[in-house]
Amino acid sequence: DARAIAAICEQLRQHVADLGVLYIKLHNYHWHIYGI
Repeated sequence: DARAIAAICEQLRQHVADLGVLYIKLHNYHWHIYGI
């Protein structure tokens, strides 16, 4: 079912976006603490 696939893709896209934000936050936090 194409709609099911589209829904899964949307969920994955959202998950990847959340991970990207988390990665940036962690990266900035680490840089702020250690100056690396």
